[in-house]
Amino acid sequence: MGAVILTVALSRVKRQNNISIFISGFFFGGVFEYLCSIFTEVFFGMKFWDYSYMPFNIDGRTNLLFMFFWGIVALVWFRFIYPPLSKTIEKIPPVTGTVLAFIIKAFFICNGIVTSMVMIRTTGRKEQPVARNVIEQFIDDEYPNDVVRKLWPNMDFLEE
Repeated sequence: MGAVILTVALSRVKRQNNISIFISGFFFGGVFEYLCSIFTEVFFGMKFWDYSYMPFNIDGRTNLLFMFFWGIVALVWFRFIYPPLSKTIEKIPPVTGTVLAFIIKAFFICNGIVTSMVMIRTTGRKEQPVARNVIEQFIDDEYPNDVVRKLWPNMDFLEE
């Protein structure tokens, strides 16, 4: 999913020089990471990373070192990985490609929904420990707090 977002967001610079790609990846990655941090805090009441202990951090949500890595990732992606991958994808027959795209899209949507529901229920357990419906009961059975902690070991509830 990250590769798709990176490709779509930086598609205008993929044919430019290496410095342009690096700078675009540097800033896109930093902004994306910053916004994802805010999103998870606002919508789920969780913090998944905190870089405030690192030098050159920006509100603890990102830092210049990781932004540098985002620039490198963008450069490696557009210079070495994306071109052969794109050529391979172009060889897939249109009908097969459409079906595969639909399956992949459905998988990501379902994965996002389940992940969001688990995050919301994990946060909600603090105020409402008893499941109120079948879905909450399923989440409580399959994703108790110890499982959630293993899935997201760096996650902290904002009130902690």
